[in-house]
Amino acid sequence: MPSSQSEFPLTLAEVLFEELETSNRGMDTRDMEIHAAVIYDEKQRLAAGYFRASSRGGEWKEIEDEIDLLRKLPDQPRDEIEAIIKERKFDIDTSKVDLFNLIRKCRKEINAQLVPRLYRFIHALPNRRSALCLSGGGVRSATFNLGILQGLARCGLLDKFDYLSTVSGSGFIGSWLSAWIHREDKAIGKVSQWLADPPTDPLKPEPDPLYKLRIYANYLTPKKGLLSVDTWTLIAVYLRNLILNWLVFIPVIVAFLILPRIWLAFVKSPYASSTLCLRIGFVGAAIALTFIGLNLPGARRLNLSAGWFVGLCLVPLVGGGAYHLLGAFACG
Repeated sequence: MPSSQSEFPLTLAEVLFEELETSNRGMDTRDMEIHAAVIYDEKQRLAAGYFRASSRGGEWKEIEDEIDLLRKLPDQPRDEIEAIIKERKFDIDTSKVDLFNLIRKCRKEINAQLVPRLYRFIHALPNRRSALCLSGGGVRSATFNLGILQGLARCGLLDKFDYLSTVSGSGFIGSWLSAWIHREDKAIGKVSQWLADPPTDPLKPEPDPLYKLRIYANYLTPKKGLLSVDTWTLIAVYLRNLILNWLVFIPVIVAFLILPRIWLAFVKSPYASSTLCLRIGFVGAAIALTFIGLNLPGARRLNLSAGWFVGLCLVPLVGGGAYHLLGAFACG
């Protein structure tokens, strides 16, 4: 039995809920008074007022209860989960699903109901949110995205975004920017200004964080040189990965190279009757052509699944061709 929520990934509803609570502090309190100690800026004050007004109808409290159910569901016994599924009329066959998948499917159904409701809250926020999304592509992506960050800073737009999203190579530049902002006591305006400032000192054209980023951009081998430990570590890692890949691919390649010899053994076998092979090949071709004919646009168009195509077209066609070829070899 799953013992904790850690065995299940966070649902989209849980992520949206946490983000709403974190970025709009005090929104779930029931009184209409705005406390300066809780609300830090005007944006949060307006959002808190909206959420308090909404919570008077009980909608936000219902969402909180649903999120709480999502979090506690992995620790519930099977009979209680089945009762929830039956009560809410989820389309889940509880008799054919083990406990782990039962919890997973139940969480998925609850999430599907919660997400539209959370989106309504997000879309009704007084101030819309924006995100800066940086694409991946290795170190080249990180270099390109650094130029984007500097360009946005010079246009006075970098500190206007609410979220930063990165993937793959852009995570390199995104984590660098986030760490820099964190070390400056989250003063993103100050960091944006430093990125926007043109060089004034030829001996120190860039801020220290940007200079160190360029110096240590060669993160695979930070210390270069033939006798450097980093260089030999890179060589060792490369050789290790190359050998591991060879151990996976070489047996597969050798197995494919054996196939012609297996085919030759069939051809020279006394059991490979040319008549039998030609008949099997003809039957396979007939089955495949019949299936193709029935699925032509002007025919019945059965629209069968991919499994039917593999079983009634691809396999008979390839097998029929192979047996025809085998029969031709046997005749020769």
